[in-house]
Amino acid sequence: RSVLKLVWVAGALDVMCACRPANKSAGDRALLDPCRELQYAPAQLRANREHVLATVGRDGLALMHAAPELRSDRDLVLEAVRQNGGALCFADMLLRADLDLVREAVQRSGLALQFGVSALRADRALVIDAVRRSGLALQYAAPELQADRALVREAVRRSGFALQFAAPQLRSDRELVLEAVRQTSPALKPGGDELGLELMLSGTLMNDCALQYASEELRSDREFVMQAVQIDGAALLYAIGGLRSDPELVLRAVSQSGLALVYAVQELRSHREIVLRAVGQNGMAFRFSAESLRTDKDLVLAAVTQNGEMLRYAAPWLCADRQLVLEAVRHGGLALRFASEELRADREVVYEAVRQNSLALKYAADSLRRDRAIFLEACSQQGELLCDAPKEFKSDREVVLRSVQQNGSALASAAKFLVHDREIVLAAVNQNGRALQFAATELRGDWDVVLTAVRQCGAAFLCAGRELRQSCTFALEVVRQNPEALPFVAEDLQVDKDSILEFTDPARQHDKDFVLQAVRRSWRALQFASTALRADDVIVLEAVHQCWEAVKFATEVGLPTMLEAVRQDWRAIQCFFCEELSEAELSALTHTNPHIVRCPALKRSRHAWLSAVRHNGLILQFAPLEMRGDRDLVLEAVNQNAQSFHFAAPGLRRDAEILSSAMRRNREDAARVVAVPEFPAESDNQPPCACPTSTSV
Repeated sequence: RSVLKLVWVAGALDVMCACRPANKSAGDRALLDPCRELQYAPAQLRANREHVLATVGRDGLALMHAAPELRSDRDLVLEAVRQNGGALCFADMLLRADLDLVREAVQRSGLALQFGVSALRADRALVIDAVRRSGLALQYAAPELQADRALVREAVRRSGFALQFAAPQLRSDRELVLEAVRQTSPALKPGGDELGLELMLSGTLMNDCALQYASEELRSDREFVMQAVQIDGAALLYAIGGLRSDPELVLRAVSQSGLALVYAVQELRSHREIVLRAVGQNGMAFRFSAESLRTDKDLVLAAVTQNGEMLRYAAPWLCADRQLVLEAVRHGGLALRFASEELRADREVVYEAVRQNSLALKYAADSLRRDRAIFLEACSQQGELLCDAPKEFKSDREVVLRSVQQNGSALASAAKFLVHDREIVLAAVNQNGRALQFAATELRGDWDVVLTAVRQCGAAFLCAGRELRQSCTFALEVVRQNPEALPFVAEDLQVDKDSILEFTDPARQHDKDFVLQAVRRSWRALQFASTALRADDVIVLEAVHQCWEAVKFATEVGLPTMLEAVRQDWRAIQCFFCEELSEAELSALTHTNPHIVRCPALKRSRHAWLSAVRHNGLILQFAPLEMRGDRDLVLEAVNQNAQSFHFAAPGLRRDAEILSSAMRRNREDAARVVAVPEFPAESDNQPPCACPTSTSV
């Protein structure tokens, strides 16, 4: 509401794009939003109608990056403005003269009226649609419509600031101006914060009252201004003709908004009745009172009763008045920082301040900041104060207990021996389950402590001890205690949510038919089956058919299951005891996927490597140096694939038999390639097809 001038859509879009990260690659920026996606797309895609249509359906402003010919496509532009009215800015000029299209745009964003042609801005029905969406669209209406009282009234009902775009004669209309003032008030409400006050003083909120756009005739009319300040006291700023020095008018203004005192003339800021009325409405108005009134104890008392921190503007001798300071800290504990040095060392004053606001503790005298009773009161309100507390408080069991009861995360600041205290940890996780991460290792493995944490916050499951997190029994109990923990349990165990919910009944873990149906839906369900069923060939094979990783949950695996697992991914071999595999089993496995020899356990197995290179000679590139120096093994590899010659040990590359085998295999491969296609007969218009030649090894 404090923005005075509106940037139009094209300018706003430039600002939006400029604010995006500039230190990313083009590919990364393209993922930010549909608009960027189209911006970095190839020219062919930006000219592809179907692609652009889908993109503007997600972000209408992407139309700016479409090919020029597509911006004149009515259906495509219509889709863009339906998603974002501002997209009309990038449409072809002929389409910006299309009444139906412009109406569709202004119904999404009233400010899109500015992109329509001049003739359409004189269309009363269209402009009414625009100002109903955004009162500020009045600025783009034709001059004759800016003089239309009914239309302007509709605009100021949406935004009081639209009054500035009304015709001069309408800015003298009492009813319209009062309606605008009503729409823009109040900028600062009673009890407004310090930030709002600073914004007002810096000028950011100075123009937040529509009275500024009224005619001089109305702004100098005492009766009218009296009505305006009763609606918004800040309207006093725009009164002219000496009205800001009118005591009755100023009194009415500060009664509505105490902060309007800042707009009164200097002599009225020393008027006791006016200042008293202002601080009664908003204690912060005391800041604008004359210096002569800052020694008035009753006036200061009225101000600090509204806002204790107004003590900062009182005369120094009043800041040493114990009764006044006590009243101030009861209404704003932070007022303690403006009290005299003696009162900041007064135990009762400090205790009252801390009870009202625990942050007041930092303004107390050093001796009182170490007062146990005062610190207990402070940490009861704000447990994180323990972080900066003296060392003796971090080792004080009662202080730590009180702190974690208010904020469980305070456990991170407790002395090391206290994170082993079960009662303290239970209190911490009861307040904030995530505090479990600060508990001692043995307590993160305590069933009751972790369950208490998970009841408070499902994500606390991720902070539990490794043994508990890997326990299916515990995982199911966690879900029973707090269903919101299900996503975290599923994420940690890599199990789908439905499978976990189904196995909350222990009897189902031993039901073969149920487990078989479950793994058919999700292979991860296998881990919840009983030990006996996780050794069942049918169930395990069914799970492995979906994903080889299911072998991790099996207690016993047969050869058919092994073959299916390594067929999907050679890394599955790492789940088996390779030392116990027979040569026949190794041969079968390498035949299915020769890459299994990349497993560290098979790196030294000559039989496995021989079997692997017979099926894929190029697997030699992954062999250790001693295998690449094995003549028989290299010969088998080049007989399968000539290119494996390059991976042989340097000494074997000069071996005549190996070199001859590689060249022979290469010629056979080249001949096979030539023999497969049937080339058409050569003609004068068709160049002869060049046959591939043997590649020299």
